[in-house]
Amino acid sequence: MLNAKEPVIVLFGASWSGPNIVVRTIVDKIGQDYQGRLKAAYVEIDELTENTKKYDMKSVPATVFF
Repeated sequence: MLNAKEPVIVLFGASWSGPNIVVRTIVDKIGQDYQGRLKAAYVEIDELTENTKKYDMKSVPATVFF
């Protein structure tokens, strides 16, 4: 993510989070609308715990811009 040439919006979320579904839909749409100018990524906090700790995610959904 940090090596991308364009800005990256990252959604940290969890499949068990109801609001995550809504926010993920929006982030995916942003990624489609700005394809080639911005990347959109999703991090499942329960699967990638090292990233969750690295970026100090305390609640989900949470978005970070790089």
